[in-house]
Amino acid sequence: MALNTRSIAMALLLSCLAATARADVVALVTDVQGRATLEGKPLAILARLEEGARIALEKDARVVALYLRAGDEYALSGPGTARPGGKL
Repeated sequence: MALNTRSIAMALLLSCLAATARADVVALVTDVQGRATLEGKPLAILARLEEGARIALEKDARVVALYLRAGDEYALSGPGTARPGGKL
């Protein structure tokens, strides 16, 4: 039985959601523009943000994150730092 593109996409989405279901993960990065880091390492799209993790944005950087519990989307602009919380 061959898998079609829709089935593969759904399986990937479900595996991403399952990976974010850990108790400490509060948000998922949906966009990164410019230079941003997560705990000192380069921040990438689909990174999982744990509660209290340190996000640093350089000048003109922009990060968009989707909070999993509430479904809200937040945009951060640099320069600056942020620490995602779990109660939104």
